[in-house]
Amino acid sequence: MLTIVDLNGLRPIKATDELVFDEDVIKNMARVFGRELSAVSTEQTCLSRIQENFQHYSHEVSWFDGNKMMDDMRNDVMHMFNWKKHSVERIANESERLASNHTYDKNIGFDYFNVKRLTDKDLVDLNSRQWQRNPNFDDSVVNFEHSAIHLPINVNDKSSDVINEIKWSEHLTQFFKNNLAFDPSLSWQFFGSAKGFLRLYPATLWREEKNFTEKPRIDFYDCRLRPWYIKGAASSKDIVILLDTSGSMTGVRKSIGQSVLEHILDTLTEDDYVAALKFSKDAQPIHPCLNTLVQANKKNIAEIKSHLVNVKTNEFVNFTAALVEAFTFLQQFNRSGQGSQCNQAIMLITDGAPGTYEETFKQFNWPNIPVRVFTYLIGHDVTSHNEVYWMACHNRGYYTHVMNRAEVHEQVQKYIPVMSRPIVLSGERIFSWSPIYAPIYETELTEENWINKQTQIKMNRLRAQARYADNLAASRSLRNLNAKRYGNIDSEDQNAEVIQRGISKRSNQIIDDGDDEETDGSDDVVAFKQIALEPKSQKNQPISLFTTLSTPNVTKRILIKNVYQDADIETIRIANLLGVAGVDIPIKEIEKLTPAFKLGVNGYSFMINNNGYLLNHPDLRPTFEGFLKPFYHSVDMSEVELANNTLGPRQIDSDIDSIRSNMINRTHGWKKVAVKIHIDEMKRVTTRVNHYTHGMIGQTPFSLAIALPEPYGSYRLTSQVDLRMKYREQNFTHFFRGNQWRVHPNWVYCDHHHQFNSLLQQQQQQQQQPPEPQLTPEESILQFLMSDLEKQNFRWRTSSIRPKVYETILCDKDLIQSLVLDANLTDTTREQCSSNPNYRDEQRIKTFGIVSTFVSTRSGLTRFKDYRSKDEIKLLEDLPFYLKHDRAIEETYYKRSVDFYQINNDAFVYSVEFDSGEKHERRMASTHSHYDSNFLVTATHALFIGNLKHNAPVAVVGIQFHYDTILEFFLNNTNKFNVPCTHLDVDCYLVDNNAFIILSNHKTSDVGKFFGEIDGDILEKLIEIGVYKRVHLFDYQAICLDPEVVSGPSASFFNHSILVQLLRYLRSMTKLIAIFYLNLLYGSDTNRWSWWSIDSGDSFSSPIMTEASSDQEFLRQNNWIKSESFYGTEYSIGSDSFEEKTIPRACDKEFDLYEMIDFGPETKSHQIQCGSSQCSR
Repeated sequence: MLTIVDLNGLRPIKATDELVFDEDVIKNMARVFGRELSAVSTEQTCLSRIQENFQHYSHEVSWFDGNKMMDDMRNDVMHMFNWKKHSVERIANESERLASNHTYDKNIGFDYFNVKRLTDKDLVDLNSRQWQRNPNFDDSVVNFEHSAIHLPINVNDKSSDVINEIKWSEHLTQFFKNNLAFDPSLSWQFFGSAKGFLRLYPATLWREEKNFTEKPRIDFYDCRLRPWYIKGAASSKDIVILLDTSGSMTGVRKSIGQSVLEHILDTLTEDDYVAALKFSKDAQPIHPCLNTLVQANKKNIAEIKSHLVNVKTNEFVNFTAALVEAFTFLQQFNRSGQGSQCNQAIMLITDGAPGTYEETFKQFNWPNIPVRVFTYLIGHDVTSHNEVYWMACHNRGYYTHVMNRAEVHEQVQKYIPVMSRPIVLSGERIFSWSPIYAPIYETELTEENWINKQTQIKMNRLRAQARYADNLAASRSLRNLNAKRYGNIDSEDQNAEVIQRGISKRSNQIIDDGDDEETDGSDDVVAFKQIALEPKSQKNQPISLFTTLSTPNVTKRILIKNVYQDADIETIRIANLLGVAGVDIPIKEIEKLTPAFKLGVNGYSFMINNNGYLLNHPDLRPTFEGFLKPFYHSVDMSEVELANNTLGPRQIDSDIDSIRSNMINRTHGWKKVAVKIHIDEMKRVTTRVNHYTHGMIGQTPFSLAIALPEPYGSYRLTSQVDLRMKYREQNFTHFFRGNQWRVHPNWVYCDHHHQFNSLLQQQQQQQQQPPEPQLTPEESILQFLMSDLEKQNFRWRTSSIRPKVYETILCDKDLIQSLVLDANLTDTTREQCSSNPNYRDEQRIKTFGIVSTFVSTRSGLTRFKDYRSKDEIKLLEDLPFYLKHDRAIEETYYKRSVDFYQINNDAFVYSVEFDSGEKHERRMASTHSHYDSNFLVTATHALFIGNLKHNAPVAVVGIQFHYDTILEFFLNNTNKFNVPCTHLDVDCYLVDNNAFIILSNHKTSDVGKFFGEIDGDILEKLIEIGVYKRVHLFDYQAICLDPEVVSGPSASFFNHSILVQLLRYLRSMTKLIAIFYLNLLYGSDTNRWSWWSIDSGDSFSSPIMTEASSDQEFLRQNNWIKSESFYGTEYSIGSDSFEEKTIPRACDKEFDLYEMIDFGPETKSHQIQCGSSQCSR
């Protein structure tokens, strides 16, 4: 921590009251305070004893080969992918066999399970015991005995073609079951038919997007338009879209044409390349900056769509110029070696052509026809279609007539089976991998959804306020009645208490959710929907992400010609696409094969695909305020791996670019790079050197990389307890006695998939007994040590080319044997830890306000001791620290402690909750109490063992204090040294290694705030003298909230950028004038960090945090200035406040964070002179 004594300039000080600061006295005071607090923390956390216990094994700290670890992980991932590939191949082979053997029945009737129509009656008919919630399927309630069908709204569910395919595909259910029996880790399996239906296994109720309005939501899901289907059905392609904008394409035709173009864009994937041109007398790009073929990722597609509103229709049409331009685009792009280097096509959208333009096609496309031509004839009342029909059919394309907007969805996707013909005719089994995606029920961050959510929250707040007003009115009526009966017994304090209870009650009501269930008259149906739709996961739990492995299914039938002629019989292969088979692979299943335990603290892994986009990464942030970000599936590796340099936005460091290029090119390599990493919701930063090792995943487009921190990331404590050899000699459960310990909730110490297999067998045998209750991670450990270990009813997990057979428990040898060793070494008593046995422990706990102590280790073990009473714990707003943060090496406090150890290996790392001072004052005001059990200071310290060259982190100890007692202890120390921190004109602060305030002598509301917000001038001086360094960062996954200026007929006028800037400027100047007036009135100068206290819109930028995209909504998801409103920032000057509606958009942001510099073990002091200009405080 850093001690800051600041002369406060808020009021003039009399000459007789002059305060003199002795630099040496302050230095000594800081040293003594730090040593005393460190000594208490060391003793209470038992740091020395635990360090000594671990140090006995220091000779077993050794360097390990990161390349070998990466290769092992890479092979494990590759084996797992191969298992999934076998499952997909079996689905495809069987579907092709079933389709070829099926006899078409025109009058067929067949009952099937529709995922959108499952009701409580189905549960009774299917045996309700068969419906179980399962974590392999995103915590959905599933039935393993059946598969179910999803049909898009534009597919006729009575069509005989559709019913025939549904019938023969019903036999796939047994093969789905066989796949799951072969590989119990399988997630969703499915077959997407070219007819539009999706067969999904296991059966489940369809979960739709959250609806923020009272209107019923339409299900637009169509499996044929999903990336996994499109990539599985056709190879990558280069496409030029030509949109006719001549004078005849006006009104409805223009609207239909633009809709066709948008739907074509929606069918493209990131492996495709596209150019969108509008043409009349000449051809021009729709987006002026995208004047060539560009990758069809979501960002580029969104840019093209955004410029469709600028398309005007006029003049005559020149088809020759448009076709020549399109062919030229494709030829030049292909010859340059860019693009997909595969299929090419031209999509022509028009209301008619005056000719066939045969000469143009002869010149550019015949005789080999490398470019397919697809034509979309627009409009209901077109006079001739022969010309555009000829263009498509003579260029291996497809002709479609789109008469109205309702047909667009179905007609556009008809080009996909044609593009799939090369794959179908090749006869090869080709596998495709989709980009990452979230389940379809996750809500996307669109303008409509955001506005609907804002409206819903407003309505909920109004309802809450109305309920509060009604309750208050009823309370007053009751008091008046009692006053008439018994006399007036109210007092001002009682009134205040009643009102405050009402306010507190209102603040605790759920008004930010608004997900009230509406019934349809059937309680049973709604009850089932609630079971199936509501996963057990916590509200803030990360969403599930998937990648899909798919392969096309083709028709095996052949056409026989010349049967009744003397010529030889000719057989022709029917090149029809039957559908696409696929399996979902949860990203969390991939992450299990690169476990954090093996990577170590601050180590991590990530994977990218052939485009450089992430499958997983610790800094991949796909959501904002519960919504899916627009481009979460196309986050580039270079956007999250930030080198520690001074380059500007979107400028990629050469070392990072080299790693990215090598991974895309699927080469093996390694490199060390200095990086900057943000932590704690982008409020803290650390800089270090990472050692990257990477390699390809065979037979996939993916590459894996691991990043290990230097220098400690390459060393490990290899010592373990040999459980098989010593279980008879030692009672290991002794180390796990009591309930004051936890293990990492997400790590797999022992795999219990055999219980899952038993559940499947129970369902297949239709047994009625309920499944065994789910064990907690701690119960699983105890069961293993008390039962499975003694019976030898387990096997160590090994790498395998086949899925694991879960006949017995599979345990991670290194992890669980390290856990037992850590439990032994951290099993200490107070007598072993105390340096002074005569000093009463209770007295020290009371003197320093010690709340709890804990220790977390590399194996995921967390031990804790809480000194509070049960009644005190009940008053907590949240779980105790050690239970809320039970993920050991993956917790922020653990990572910070290990990193700070490299700066100062003797110091504890102190922290408080962000804005905890303001929260404390609000709690005090609402409870009228003088004690706040939630206002705590946390101190942590890392434990390293080894020697000077080979050090490995093994644990972190921690202690929590009551804030008030630590502040009292601090002030008492300052009094001993005559440092006037109790003087009203002196501000004293303790600041942590990232410049956040830990203690404040006068202003409790400052605690937990960034110090630059309080006194920017002093922070600048601390940077100048080398205490802190400024680290400039970029956030390429940010969401900006633009104010909604006006709506209605005049919206287009007021949304003009100049007027928007002018309005924001005037609004900001109004706030500045008011603040300037207040400063004159109270004698306070505003420092430049005080911009953190207001949102100045786009007109002004903070020197601490600005946006590369010129938007100045203040990184609200980073909580620098915590907004009280979901739907905008609340500004307040005096008693006036207003709320501002916002519109979200993806943007880039840049900002500064601060990190303490290594200044050695000695306490240093500096006196900062304000000079004639005076300091800001």
